[in-house]
Amino acid sequence: MNERIQTNMHSFKVSRFILILSFSSLVSSALFGVLTIILLNDGPLSIIKNSVAGMKICMVAALVHCLLTFLISFLYGSESSEKYPFKPKITSVVKSLFILILGCIIFYIICICYGAPLLSSTTETFHFSMLLTVLICLPNCIFCGSNLDNWFTMFTSSSANGVETVVYFTSLCSLLGAWLGAVPIPLDWDRPWQEWPISCVIGALSGYCLGLLMAAVKLPWNLRNANKSKYF
Repeated sequence: MNERIQTNMHSFKVSRFILILSFSSLVSSALFGVLTIILLNDGPLSIIKNSVAGMKICMVAALVHCLLTFLISFLYGSESSEKYPFKPKITSVVKSLFILILGCIIFYIICICYGAPLLSSTTETFHFSMLLTVLICLPNCIFCGSNLDNWFTMFTSSSANGVETVVYFTSLCSLLGAWLGAVPIPLDWDRPWQEWPISCVIGALSGYCLGLLMAAVKLPWNLRNANKSKYF
């Protein structure tokens, strides 16, 4: 009897965590969508007027979302904590910092290889590389740790759920969005948002927004299927 009660309590906690995380992802997706629109408008926060300042705003927004997701996972996600336990060891922190720095350098090199200005706009390219690092590498370091095997498992496993789902979709969609954002840059449209790296930033931010929306839908879907498999 006690074992059955414990099983039901565990199922309730998992369901609560998934639904809270899904709702948080949905709200965050809407907020990132609003941020994207604000950055494109001709206002004081316009990324067209000051792309570096716009990218800093995006990085702060992504960092706040990571901290919020971590707080939700810490308070409600016992299953995620058991799978990827939070171990604030000095070695883990140093490894994570090294991964973030290396990720920023790799993204910078990739930008140059894909046509970013080599000698000009270095500040913009560096900030864009930092933005991609915050959108893609930082969530993986926070939720999967500094062990790259955990990263590989998360991106290749079909059983990813919880925070893994959020990180999976936001990472892939951000990377894809940044790549697609580079498509209109060489076109002869003479639009101010075609200046490097504005369209790529908007693409990456839109991808992150889409990834959150997909995670918000996928999480309860996985929960529904998991509950179905218990009874059928």
